[in-house]
Amino acid sequence: MLRFSVFLMATLAAAQTVHVPLTACKAAGGRAEALCGKYEVFENRATKSGRQIKLNLMVLRAVDAKPEPDPVFLLAGGPGQAAVQTFQGLALQYRQKRDVVLVDQRGAGESNPLRCDLDEGVAAAFARLLPLDKLARCRDQLEKTADLRQYTTSVAMDDLDEVRAALGYERINVWGGSYGTTAGLEYLRRHGDHVRTLTLVAVIPPAYRVPLPFAHTVQKSMEALFARCAADAPCRGALPHLRAEFETVLDRLGKAPVTFRFTSPPAIQEPIEIKLSRDMFGDYLRRIPYTMQGISLMPLAIHSAYGGDFETFARLCYELSIRTQDDTPFGMYFSILCNESFPFISAEETARVSKGTYVGDFRVREQGAMCRDWPNAHVPKSFVEPVRSDRPVLLFSGEFDPAGQPEYAAEEAKYFPHSKHVISRNASHGLGGPCAMGITMRFIDSGTADGLDTSWIDEMRLPPFRLKGPRQAGMSPQLLAEFAGSYEPSPGSAYTVRADSGLLMLKAPSAPSEVALYPMSQNRLFMMVADGEVEFVRDESGVVSYLVVHTAGRAIRMMRK
Repeated sequence: MLRFSVFLMATLAAAQTVHVPLTACKAAGGRAEALCGKYEVFENRATKSGRQIKLNLMVLRAVDAKPEPDPVFLLAGGPGQAAVQTFQGLALQYRQKRDVVLVDQRGAGESNPLRCDLDEGVAAAFARLLPLDKLARCRDQLEKTADLRQYTTSVAMDDLDEVRAALGYERINVWGGSYGTTAGLEYLRRHGDHVRTLTLVAVIPPAYRVPLPFAHTVQKSMEALFARCAADAPCRGALPHLRAEFETVLDRLGKAPVTFRFTSPPAIQEPIEIKLSRDMFGDYLRRIPYTMQGISLMPLAIHSAYGGDFETFARLCYELSIRTQDDTPFGMYFSILCNESFPFISAEETARVSKGTYVGDFRVREQGAMCRDWPNAHVPKSFVEPVRSDRPVLLFSGEFDPAGQPEYAAEEAKYFPHSKHVISRNASHGLGGPCAMGITMRFIDSGTADGLDTSWIDEMRLPPFRLKGPRQAGMSPQLLAEFAGSYEPSPGSAYTVRADSGLLMLKAPSAPSEVALYPMSQNRLFMMVADGEVEFVRDESGVVSYLVVHTAGRAIRMMRK
C-alpha cells in the first residue's frame, strides 16, 4: 500500500497535476486494500469561483505487479447511485491488470449528496409517485446549500475528467450501467481523446429522454415475459392464460382502484391498507423486471392479482423499489431529469409513444409536473443528439429490460464504427455473472471490439419461474432461529443472517442494507432484490454448518462462525 501511495504521488508530481490526498482504506467488506480520498472541484465550473464540492473517490490498485497504464472507471446508474458504495464488489473483478477508480458523481453518494426526506410511508408509496408539496420543500431546502443548476451530466463528466488528470492517468477504460451509460456517452463526447474503451450495459443514451420511452419499453418487456412463459412447460401448464389474466387485472384497475391489506415483514409490523390504481400498478410493473428474480416472480404476481390477492405483487414492489427509495438523492435525480429530458419532450411525441400501451403516459405526466418549477440549467439541445466516435465501444442489452431495450443500443451503435452490440435473451437491466464479465474483460484487454468472441452470452440462463408464493413455503420460527448466525466466505469477512418477523434477513459486509430471504423449501431461499439463492447445509449431526450462495452461475460457500 505504501509503495502504491509513493508511486501515485510520484506520478502526480511528474505530471505537475493537482495533489489528490489519498489514504489507505478497506474495500468490499475488508476483502481488499484500497485508497480513499476527496477531490475538490468548483460547484460552478464555468466561473471557477464560489462554493466547492468534495468528490468522494476510491482507487483499487491492480493486482499485477506491473499493471497496465489505463485504469477502469466505473460509472453508476440511477441517476443517484453512489459508485463508491455500489461498485466495490464489481471493482474486484476488474483489478487484476488495471487500477479501478470509483468516483461518486456530484450530488450522489458522499459528493455533496442532494438528499431530502420525501418518505410518506408505504401506503403513500403505492398511492402516488412523489408528493409535489414535499418536493417543492425539498427543492427550497437544497437551494440553501447548492445551486441545483450545476448538477447536470455534462458538468459531472467534466469533474470526472479533472479527477482522471489529477490522478495522472492519460487514457481510461470507461464502464457504465443504466444511467451510467448516459454519463459514459457524454464523457466520450466531451473527452473522447482520453477514452481507450467504452463499455455500456443497459444502454440509456442521451436521446432516450427518460421517462418518454417507458410505455414502449415496458410493453416490449411484458411481451417477452408472456412469450417466455408460454414456451416454458411448467409456467405454461400452471398459467395457460397469463396474458388474458394480466389484461383483466388492468381492466379492473382501470374501472376502480383495488384496496387490500399488506402484511410483508419485517419492516411492516402490522397490516397496512393499500389503495392501488391502474396508473401505479403500471408504474411498479416497470420496476419489477429490472432484476431476474423479479421476472421469475412476475407470472405468479399477475396470476395472484387476477385472483384478488395482491400480496406477492406488493412484496415485489416493496423489496425492489420502496425499501431502497429513501437513499435516492432526489435533488440530483431531478436536476438531471428536469434539465436533460423534459425540455425535449413534446405532448405530441408522448401521445404517439404511449398510445395503446399497458402503462400509457402516466410517468411522463407525473414527472413533467414535478419538473415545472425545478431550476433550469439551460441544457443545449445538442445534449440529446447522437454521440459519434471511432473509439472501441461494447454495448450490452437484455431482452427483458423494461428500460434499456436492445433497439436503443442498436441505434447508438450505428455511430460507432468500431463497436459490438451483444444481446442476451436471458437478461434484463444488467448483465452480471461470468459470461458478460468474461466478454468485457477480453474487450478491455484487447482494446478492440473487432473479432471479439461474444458467444459466451448464450450461456446466460434465466432463473426458473417461481410458481409458488413465499407464504406457501413458510418456515417455522424454530427453523429460522437455527439458520441465524454469522457466515464467513473468507477470514475477516462475515455475512450475518438474522430472523425477523417470520423472515430471514441477510447482510453482506459491504452492503448498505439487509436483504430479505424468501423460502423456496425448508433449506433454500431466494433474494428478491438480487439474482441469487441461499442454501443452508447441515452436518452429519444435523447442525447448520455452512451456507452456499448461488448467484451468476457460481456457488459461494460460507462457513458458519
